[in-house]
Amino acid sequence: MKRFFGILFAVVMCLSYHFVMIAEAADLSQTNDTEQITGKAEKLNDTAVAVCIDNQNVYEGMESAYNKGYQPVCENGKVTLVLPLMCSGKMKQDKITASVDLGDTKDSPFVFRNYEKDFLCKPEYINGTEETKEIYLVSFTFDLSGSRINGIYPVIINASGEDENGNEIQKAFKNYVTITDGIDKKEKSQNDDKTVEGSQETAAEVNSNDKDVEIVNGNDGTVGDITAENDALNGENTENDDDMDGSLDDTTKAAEPWDAAGLSEPAAGGEDGASEETPESAPVILVEKSVVSTGTAKAGEDFDVTVTLKNTSKTKSVQNMVATITVPSADFELKNNSNTIFIDKLGAEKTTDLSLTFHVGKSTVDGNYPIEVALSYDDSKANTLSSAGTFVVTVEQPLNVKLTMPAIAADLTAGDTVPLSFQVMNLGRSTVYNVRCDVTGDGLVQTKTAFVGNMESGNDGEGDSNIFVSPMEGENQYGKTTGTVTLTYEDAFGNEHSQEFTFDTSISKKQDDSSKDGGTEKRAMQWWVSIAVISAIIVFAVVSSVSYRMGKKKGV
Repeated sequence: MKRFFGILFAVVMCLSYHFVMIAEAADLSQTNDTEQITGKAEKLNDTAVAVCIDNQNVYEGMESAYNKGYQPVCENGKVTLVLPLMCSGKMKQDKITASVDLGDTKDSPFVFRNYEKDFLCKPEYINGTEETKEIYLVSFTFDLSGSRINGIYPVIINASGEDENGNEIQKAFKNYVTITDGIDKKEKSQNDDKTVEGSQETAAEVNSNDKDVEIVNGNDGTVGDITAENDALNGENTENDDDMDGSLDDTTKAAEPWDAAGLSEPAAGGEDGASEETPESAPVILVEKSVVSTGTAKAGEDFDVTVTLKNTSKTKSVQNMVATITVPSADFELKNNSNTIFIDKLGAEKTTDLSLTFHVGKSTVDGNYPIEVALSYDDSKANTLSSAGTFVVTVEQPLNVKLTMPAIAADLTAGDTVPLSFQVMNLGRSTVYNVRCDVTGDGLVQTKTAFVGNMESGNDGEGDSNIFVSPMEGENQYGKTTGTVTLTYEDAFGNEHSQEFTFDTSISKKQDDSSKDGGTEKRAMQWWVSIAVISAIIVFAVVSSVSYRMGKKKGV
């Protein structure tokens, strides 16, 4: 019996140990499964960064947004393709590398070259305004072949990079370029004795080859639509550029645009040339205009100037611009904290204003003075460029001309001519020109202008003139009147200046000439009467003397 219970106990212990081992193994398996699921979830979170197009805004080089049917710009034998990309997470070094697949070289309208660039996430102007948005603005310009055939051609841009967690990001976007300025397809077929249709691919074949490529624009009304998830991501970025969630499908089904247009599509594929990218014209910044707040600068005073700079490029912006101001002489002092001004960015065909304050010395001679603005800036490829311009400031010395008034009698007689002499002094620092004095007033007529001429600084001069006194106009022709002396002169720029001085006098009536003649005759008659009386007295005296002598002789 004891042996039986011993055996039974041993069997129970073995079974218990077996069940314990099974339970531990199940727990370990569950733990491993949980860890694997967690690891997969963490890995999935690490790869959640999505790349999509901002299809709502217009950027530099674009004529319309993607949701409005964006088409690459073809002009002057070139085509410019712009792809504004944004990410749902942070990319390593804020950088995306983009390369181009131009398709098959056969019947291609493009000149094949190596097209691969790095693009940084940075603020870009949107919708032709001063508003900016952080974006990866992918932009390529391709040369077109001289023998290009009219049609619609696919261009694939491959975007790649690495997020901050080290995960590789790859995305391909297909655009369609419409060529209308080349050779007509029928004409080409006749010249080559064959048709382009022989090399066409069906839309289904192209779609099957491009199943990992997102179609982002087209001409038939459906190809231009971005995927629903792309639209959702764009919507989230409109509200908050830093809060992006979700990912994009790698495949977008759409009808190819050549079906509606009746044009052929070149075969897919790619072939890179060995030559470098064709040099492009660089943006140029010019001094467009300048405005002095006071019109001209007054010697010895401060003045403000607003200088407008303009980016003359229609498609290219500049960044990191530094404007350096150089004054023309020691007489000018720039009152700003520094003679260099930094402008972060200037968009295509945009302007920006520089606000400058100067002081000009008291001894500065009248004249026009050029002030130089030297500009240094970077283009979109970080190439350093430079330009320079000038604006002109007109400096004027304050004029200080004094007149010494001549002495004019308080009572003048009508009909008289009065000589006048004017003394003028130039007490300013600049020459004055054509100095002259004019007299006006009721009853006062100037016979000639008192001209002094040109007067240099610190000199004096004299001008002579006459005024003829006449009866005043109106009923009261005689009495008090007021005269005005106007001193006129010109500065070095031909601007005329004047000062006025007044004087009071009285005009009296001239004595009547007939009264004078009557008095003269009366005085003449009185003179003859006197002579006659004196003669009579003399005759009487002589006669009396003779009579007396004759009587005396008779008495003897």
